[in-house]
Amino acid sequence: MLPYSAQPITPDELARLAAEPGVSQAAGFVLLWNFGAGRFYSISGIPLDQNAPALGRVRGIPLRAHWTLLLVLPYLAFVLFRIPLPLTIIQILAVDLGTDMLPALALGAERPDPGVMQRPPRPVGERLLGRALLARAYLFLGVLEAAAAMAAFFFVLDRGGWEYGQSLGLSDPLYLQATAACLSAIIVMQVVNVFLCRDDRTSAFSFGFFSNPLILWGIVTEVTLILLIDYTPWGNLIFGTAPLAPAVWVFLIPFALALLALEELRKWMVRNRHNKRGALTAASGP
Repeated sequence: MLPYSAQPITPDELARLAAEPGVSQAAGFVLLWNFGAGRFYSISGIPLDQNAPALGRVRGIPLRAHWTLLLVLPYLAFVLFRIPLPLTIIQILAVDLGTDMLPALALGAERPDPGVMQRPPRPVGERLLGRALLARAYLFLGVLEAAAAMAAFFFVLDRGGWEYGQSLGLSDPLYLQATAACLSAIIVMQVVNVFLCRDDRTSAFSFGFFSNPLILWGIVTEVTLILLIDYTPWGNLIFGTAPLAPAVWVFLIPFALALLALEELRKWMVRNRHNKRGALTAASGP
């Protein structure tokens, strides 16, 4: 039986779990890959625990901390460019503690990849949160998601006749709609992101749509929460939002498709490079 621990799990501890009686080598690999999928989904939208030394410790799924590219960019824009605040604290908490919770947990319950045992062993010194993973999260997918959120915010402001330098009160209907659009854009992009994070190489289209029902339940919960936040009086009151016009949701579609297309292109390039290296290794072998 696997030992229970509420303490942070290190790579060495994960390896020890895989060696426990009743836990096969394949199960150990699955544990590592699923942990990676869940943590990646979380850190592309929700940040790392600040107490994790050298980014080597994982505190569970989703990971927590005090900043992230996706959630800190609106505040940087607010301070540097003197625009209305695109995202409020309570809305950040809605993502951190609400909409992202179940999808991230669902990634930890992924079924084993049929080719997991064909993958090469992880280097001894490789951390769960390596440079490549962080670059993909913060400099690629995180940037795309943040761009979509800010674009939605300014789309609503522009439709409402806002001009640069004009101040908006926190209860101004236009501001409430714009910040709701920013929050909704994050949710839309994270719905796409959860499918992309099922594997760092394999195409999202290679997985059966119903192969992990927990992901679908997580998405249903995520979408339900954002609709309640946007379109119910109590959701508007608590989270500082206002109902969105259908045009806002249509505006977000190209961003979601771009996220999907660019990540699929990246995965194809990684698979192609990996296959070429494998062919060269096989050709140079004895």
